Amino acid sequence: VTLNALAAQFNCSVSYLSRLFHRYARQNFRQYVNALRIRLAQTFLVTTQMSIQEITYAVGFTDSNYFSTVFRRAAGCSPRQYRAEHTQDAPRA
Repeated sequence: VTLNALAAQFNCSVSYLSRLFHRYARQNFRQYVNALRIRLAQTFLVTTQMSIQEITYAVGFTDSNYFSTVFRRAAGCSPRQYRAEHTQDAPRA
């Protein structure tokens, strides 16, 4: 999902949609999408045995280094650390 695609879908300009999105979501479009991706990645890390690389692609990132950077910014730790801290007592699928 891109801002350009949404603007085309709603037949409006990218700048207008961006301003509107920021007004109601209180964050820009990229921040919002990345936050959704990180929440999904956290779920995958705790509930599956998928590799970090598999999770990277499953949540919509194409570069695992960039994914790790965004994840660390949002969660305060690396994906590997997050998994280790949150799955000690949780059963894994």
